[in-house]
Amino acid sequence: MSLERSRGVDGFRTPKGFVFKAFLSYHKFALYEEFYKGQGSNIVYGDSYYSKPTYNRVDLIYTPFLTDRVKGQFIFSFHFSPGNLNDNQQVFRVSYDLGRKVLKRFERD
Repeated sequence: MSLERSRGVDGFRTPKGFVFKAFLSYHKFALYEEFYKGQGSNIVYGDSYYSKPTYNRVDLIYTPFLTDRVKGQFIFSFHFSPGNLNDNQQVFRVSYDLGRKVLKRFERD
């Protein structure tokens, strides 16, 4: 459920829906699935898929290199919704782990 309001047009609106997410991985390959069924939301600057009553996204992920701190991935995303059955995007993502250093510990009274 989300809470949204358009100024000067109407009051608050609460579109409701069901979201299913799954992630499977095996060695350097992974599959990510996201499915939504419900009422569409009015998101002006977001993906148009969120305004649809049914939406399905499938990501195929390949990780060619993985070190202690650096990870590189190719991601192929396929989007399915009513009227848009052939939308896709490709991404190459590099991420760096900065670590988990404790900056400050809070003292108890």
